Amino acid sequence: MPSKKAAPPKKSDDEKAAEKRAKAQAKAQTEFLKSAKQGEYAKVTSAVTSGLVDINFANEKGQTAAHYSAAFGHRKLLQWLHANGADFTLQTTCRNKFTPLAAAQFVGETEAAKLIEALLAGTAVDIADDDDDDDDDDDDDGHGASASASGQLVATSVKARRRPPQPQSESAAPPGSEPASESAGDVAAPLDISSSIVERSDAIDKPGSDERHYRHLRLRNGLDVMLVSDPTCDYAAAAMDVGVGSACDPLDLPGLAHFCEHMLFLGTRKSVS
Repeated sequence: MPSKKAAPPKKSDDEKAAEKRAKAQAKAQTEFLKSAKQGEYAKVTSAVTSGLVDINFANEKGQTAAHYSAAFGHRKLLQWLHANGADFTLQTTCRNKFTPLAAAQFVGETEAAKLIEALLAGTAVDIADDDDDDDDDDDDDGHGASASASGQLVATSVKARRRPPQPQSESAAPPGSEPASESAGDVAAPLDISSSIVERSDAIDKPGSDERHYRHLRLRNGLDVMLVSDPTCDYAAAAMDVGVGSACDPLDLPGLAHFCEHMLFLGTRKSVS
């Protein structure tokens, strides 16, 4: 007869207590970075001062509270982190090895970048509460697309570094201003497609555990677009579902659908590379 498996040894009270502390700390660390990403000043400062987490705690991608605060432009929180010992020289583990300053510069958070440069230089900076956007939920307002994108520490080429936000159109530029000229090697200004959008909605049904941000657009040509922002991702991607194929080719142009598929793929790669 097969012998019965020996029962696992019972854990001592000390071992159970250690496991409980480890789980509580892991949860506190996760909440700490989440609060830094959302600019929840009180929660971040409380977690550090209470000793629940180390101010320089980094996740598996090397992202710290300083990285998230920089990428989302939470200047008041950045100032507090620096004053309380946060290491602004720490780098992420992605290909580009972002410091908080590099992250802010990459995504176009120019005010956060200026603040970090001043802090590193030892220059005193006064940030009024009404000038800081730490507690704003940028993803729910009219600027949600750019705000949520600004939080992504995207690991792409430095040549593709995002510029600071540009006017949506020439008509929206300040009176008397001249269009910015493109010097050799610069990245082209973001494409303005606002005139092509006929419907826009952020009211997307999703599970409560899904922290991504979604936006639906309908273009003038009838195409539906779903935008998804996940600040924890290191890469940008695009996909398209085209409801036509080789059976829809004109009789005099066989292979047209397949050719357009390759042209779309090449254009997408160029736009995100």
